[in-house]
Amino acid sequence: MINELKKILSRVDADYADIRYEVKKETVIGFSGKELSRVNVSSGDGYVLRVLRDGGFSSTTFTRPEDAGRAVELGVGNAMLLSKTARRPASLAKTPPVKAEFHPVIEEHPASVSLEEKIALTRAYNDIPMGNARVATGTITYSEICRDKFFASTEGSEIREDLATVSVAGFCAAKDGLLSQSAFFLIGGSDGMARLRGREDYFEENTARLVDMLSAAPAAGGVCDV
Repeated sequence: MINELKKILSRVDADYADIRYEVKKETVIGFSGKELSRVNVSSGDGYVLRVLRDGGFSSTTFTRPEDAGRAVELGVGNAMLLSKTARRPASLAKTPPVKAEFHPVIEEHPASVSLEEKIALTRAYNDIPMGNARVATGTITYSEICRDKFFASTEGSEIREDLATVSVAGFCAAKDGLLSQSAFFLIGGSDGMARLRGREDYFEENTARLVDMLSAAPAAGGVCDV
């Protein structure tokens, strides 16, 4: 892919240009109360071309490789137009070229886990607060975003990065008569599905804290040190 990006840049007549291509895959699993309310799996990809010419700086996006030529024409043309109307010419600091690949250490990549297993994991965590009789409602959502990014510039930089971020997050409300309290839940990170496993204690502790707040003494009035 880097070579393809370099071919596109070779068509650009400008002081500087760079191009990024990204593939994004996203999974969202949502529970509202005790019910599974949302399961979305989507993917997309696209390009962003940036051009600096004569003090004008433009950005153009496109999704199909066959549209690259048109994107280059628009990028250069828009930069030239902006150079004539900008109050102050745009400029970029010179930087040494970077050629590198970044692949974070991931313990159990989410792509290796089935959708059914992700639903089961989210359901298990949702059942903890929703299984408490004093918790009135809540939403628990599994979110997964996997990105594969490629970047090249006319200064010689060639960079690839892949990133996978997963989380289980939500909001629950407990009620006792007219009194209600709420709490947020959040676990996750960019180091793999292992970050999400075995976290029952977290949901149990935060559910217990939420329920305990219903019987907490109200804050005393007056001046308090912060």
